Amino acid sequence: MKKTVLAAVVAFILTFPEIAAAFCPPGLPQILEGADHGDPDSEYVLGYIYMTGCYDNHDPAEAVRWWRKAAEQGNVQAQVALGGAYGSGEGTYRDYAEAARWFRRAAEQGDAQAQFELGKAYYLGNGVIQDYAEAAGWYRKSAEQGFAPSQTAIGTMYVMGLGVERNISTARHWLQTACTKGDQHSCDMLRKL
Repeated sequence: MKKTVLAAVVAFILTFPEIAAAFCPPGLPQILEGADHGDPDSEYVLGYIYMTGCYDNHDPAEAVRWWRKAAEQGNVQAQVALGGAYGSGEGTYRDYAEAARWFRRAAEQGDAQAQFELGKAYYLGNGVIQDYAEAAGWYRKSAEQGFAPSQTAIGTMYVMGLGVERNISTARHWLQTACTKGDQHSCDMLRKL
């Protein structure tokens, strides 16, 4: 349980890179031991340590190696992190199809960030065939979990009628929901409707 909580904290911190460098997970010896014994939560956290440079260990390629080990064991946070690494090319080569594959694995397990990232891949046609309806479906799943970027995205799609029938009332609902969470883009769009 303790390792799962630590993995959740690390996932949150990776979402906000401005605080990532200031936070190094405690218990490095236990993390190393867990990772060496194949514990996917420890492998994920060790990847985080290598990606952010905690304990003077900045090595993005090593981060990707540990995330892959955890992701292949079904660790959702590692699947999202690995998808992000392939999408950005940090620690590995840029490969949008591989990014979409890892985002899909996490999205199918219900991860809201992964659902957003997969929706974005379909919206842009990065690594998958561009499909606005598929993008809207993934954005909606994520938005229903309260993920503000997805609420903004699905609201925007309803405004534009991309992948969904244009519906200003539904657009307002999603944009207002995201706006109340502080999403400035949604607030700006609401003022223009």
